[in-house]
Amino acid sequence: MLNDTSIFAMLQQADFPIVPWKNGLGQTRDIASLSDEQGLRYRISQASVVENGLFSDFRGLHRTLVLLSGHGLAMTHQNEQGMQHVQLTKILEMAHFSGGDQTFASLTEGPIEDVNIMTREADTQAEVIALHSPTKLMFDPIQSNTLLHAIYCAEACELYDAHTDHLHAIPAHCFISLVDIEKASKALNKKRFNLLKGQVIQIHIIKSS
Repeated sequence: MLNDTSIFAMLQQADFPIVPWKNGLGQTRDIASLSDEQGLRYRISQASVVENGLFSDFRGLHRTLVLLSGHGLAMTHQNEQGMQHVQLTKILEMAHFSGGDQTFASLTEGPIEDVNIMTREADTQAEVIALHSPTKLMFDPIQSNTLLHAIYCAEACELYDAHTDHLHAIPAHCFISLVDIEKASKALNKKRFNLLKGQVIQIHIIKSS
């Protein structure tokens, strides 16, 4: 079923366009995004952090940062409520914060890679879950307010589709998303995939208003 391009879109890391950071201090790989007349609604990207420094200002967006590789990252968030310190030490550990915070990042021990999910604070939310094999993986239930339903393979993964009795070997950094939410909702009703190997980040972006 993963081979059905009318339901699933599969992108590999080489397909992600490279764009400069907003602050000019690095580059990111742009994975998926959606904009409307109000501007950016959501964006998913993957980046490498190679030195300490301030994060770009993304006022109006909520950020979820997932540690993908490396030995950890410490972040200090400064806003009207004061200062908050967050330490990420484990792979797929995540931090949630406002894009408008003044955020300074310090590497624990060498460069790291991360996945960054940004959503517009006014009307969009992201539900982000780290899944470790062996476990079940479901693309259902799919809500009517869904904007994006996807997984990001943090490493090489094996997904077993019991419906078609097929084992899929998925490369690391592969991004799999639903193409047609309405069609997928019917086709995937209560169907599960078994994550036999690897770790994935499940991303569900919804309209909140």
